[in-house]
Amino acid sequence: MSIFVRHKLVEDQDGYILTLYLNPNLAEFSREIGIAEDNGVVKDTGIVKDTGDEGIFDKSIRSYISSHFPNIKVNAVKIMVGSILLTTLPFAGTAHEARAATAPQTQVIQGAEQNIKVIIDGKQINFSQPPMVIDGVVYISTRDVTEALGGDVWWNGETKTVGINKGNTKIAFIVGDNKARINGEKVSMEPSFITNGITMVPLRFVGEAFGMTVNWNQVEKTVTLLSQPVTYEVKAGDTLFKISQKYGISVDQLKSINNLSSSTIYVGQILKLKPTAAPEKKVKASSDTYTVNAGDSLWSIANKLGITVDVIKKANQLTNDTIYPGQVLKLKADNTSQDLDSKANTVSYISYTIKSGDNMWDLSNRYGIPMTELLQANNMTTNTLLSVGQKIVIPVHNVAVKDRVSEKHGEYLDWWTEAQYVFAIGQVATVTDFQTGKSFQIKRTTGAYHADCEPLTAKDAAMIKEVWGGEYSWKERAVIVEVDGRKIAASMASMPHDVEYIKDNNFNGHFDIHFKNSTRHKDGLVSQAHQEQIKIAAGIIK
Repeated sequence: MSIFVRHKLVEDQDGYILTLYLNPNLAEFSREIGIAEDNGVVKDTGIVKDTGDEGIFDKSIRSYISSHFPNIKVNAVKIMVGSILLTTLPFAGTAHEARAATAPQTQVIQGAEQNIKVIIDGKQINFSQPPMVIDGVVYISTRDVTEALGGDVWWNGETKTVGINKGNTKIAFIVGDNKARINGEKVSMEPSFITNGITMVPLRFVGEAFGMTVNWNQVEKTVTLLSQPVTYEVKAGDTLFKISQKYGISVDQLKSINNLSSSTIYVGQILKLKPTAAPEKKVKASSDTYTVNAGDSLWSIANKLGITVDVIKKANQLTNDTIYPGQVLKLKADNTSQDLDSKANTVSYISYTIKSGDNMWDLSNRYGIPMTELLQANNMTTNTLLSVGQKIVIPVHNVAVKDRVSEKHGEYLDWWTEAQYVFAIGQVATVTDFQTGKSFQIKRTTGAYHADCEPLTAKDAAMIKEVWGGEYSWKERAVIVEVDGRKIAASMASMPHDVEYIKDNNFNGHFDIHFKNSTRHKDGLVSQAHQEQIKIAAGIIK
């Protein structure tokens, strides 16, 4: 059996970068690449050991490339276990020309550039895990940098989701994913990873998400983060040069910002460290379209025109945040889309008194909301202690019933704002295959980006296999999910994988059900194949 279960090939400047995903059920490579197993959970020890000769790991890499990509130039190989990046190995040429470099010389996480200084608002910060530079990106301990910025961190071990909250800014991302959400808006990020049990996150991403200016000094190997706006009061012994070095800006910039004609400063003088710009006024869109300019993003356009990113994406049927100069964006959805979304959803709140044995995870499942939302509604983190008698509020989502094209079709409900609340974790539903009309029962047992479900019984598992032609498959099929008397348009793949909670249903793992705008766990992207099937189930396309 191959130690690799799948791969991803990404084009590089003059070749390709290959990502290989290790089979977590195999252990013969564990000593060679430094993975440990703790109660059945594979963990990265952060160490790649020198075996002294070519080991299984090296042979397996070359064998995999030789059999799958014999004539492709592979520049580097990334090794993953689930969402954990174990190492990146240089690999010069094709499989016939070169062998992967031995681990001790090329393990990027251990060999990443060290001795990086981080200065936040003039104060140098020390970290439990030293900052690293990998592929030109400075990575930092998530918890350390968040606490240095005065924020809170939460962690969902089941979904490997990290949350960072500070004031009104809330960030959430899955370890190893290239997407994150800032206040609900999906954005791109360099993937995080875990080393020595510590989650490392791109420093620039976190700093800019909190509205800070992030500067990198290559000569000094120093990252400077400045809150906006920033001023500095001159102290005895200060010079413009000292201040510029402390805050990572040039003397010329200081003089320009403060309209100084010389380098003379005096004690008590207040210097600006960043130009003070008048806040950009939000203007209502004067037309139904907008032409993208260089430097624009969906966020900046939405902010400028006083609308939301979601409105722009829906009006233009965008599945990601990529736009380009010259692109003409519609600013209003067509009438059909407006009619589908015209009925308003509401959120109300109920009070709950904490009882002995309560925890936020169980309460979120009981009331059918994500635990992150429940924590945020109560200004809590995963580290917040509960006490018996404590009062908390619980959001209750009232999702308006949408019109259906016919009795056969389902409501076209958005996953993030509607479907995940109608079909909550722990609920049992009846699924009907749109094409054959055959039905079976399922239970949603987990899932944040889409619904992870399991057959309720062995009889239901057998029916699923029958609908998919006698074999479980990743093939997407249009289905109707009926729960609490509502029929929702969805798409399902039947292949069992990963964790399971129901043990006696003759189904080893769970399967995926997608709804409108739901995304994949592995990369945070929308699956167009699933979205097509959902539209068939909703009667939008035939």
